Amino acid sequence: MKWLLMWSVLIMAGLIIYKKLPERVFIPLCALPLYYSLLLNLPNLVAQVQTKIFNKYVVFRSGVLLLFLAASISAWGQVRRSDQMVRINTRFKHDLKHLREKWPDKVFLAGCSFPVGELFPLDNQTELKDLKYLYLTGRQGSPLFQQNMKSYGIHSPYTDLYETDSLYLILYFRLIPLFKLYMKQHYDVDLELEKIYEGGHFHVYRVSVPEKKNTSVETAHSVKAE
Repeated sequence: MKWLLMWSVLIMAGLIIYKKLPERVFIPLCALPLYYSLLLNLPNLVAQVQTKIFNKYVVFRSGVLLLFLAASISAWGQVRRSDQMVRINTRFKHDLKHLREKWPDKVFLAGCSFPVGELFPLDNQTELKDLKYLYLTGRQGSPLFQQNMKSYGIHSPYTDLYETDSLYLILYFRLIPLFKLYMKQHYDVDLELEKIYEGGHFHVYRVSVPEKKNTSVETAHSVKAE
């Protein structure tokens, strides 16, 4: 049974190290071998207490030391996570400021790749307030989205994206094929995406229709006119 417990501990340690498990997973995993070890050694502990061989002060000091080490490791992990969140937040604000200053008249069409969740709840969010953007989260029919479209002078966010030069697209690079496929299926148009800015956690693209496509369409219209 003790060998089984040892291998269980080694397997769980491997999962924690190599699979990068979150705390909500590895804390219960580590707790299970601890409970089993206490359960297996409980008869010996009871016998030692009865025969007065058991030294409760040593156990108490050992327990305090283990708790202190566990709390220190957990606190260090939280500090590292907090520092990472601050770095992401700072870079995101810098990117927003750059977009607002470089393209003050442009409207940015953003999908799930726009990390607005990186802003802290208690931030004043001044970097985001003056930025013209439409956030595609499935609420395009909401009054707020329609109101923003009207104030920006946009008729349709998807068609205005490639028919006019007033909108830029915020998108992850890996989502470009999916976006092009969506536009082809729903709007029957082939698009070209030109990256004009690379932020810390998102890219900005200028969307247009390839010239060959435009030429072929114009030729088809001229043939019909003749």
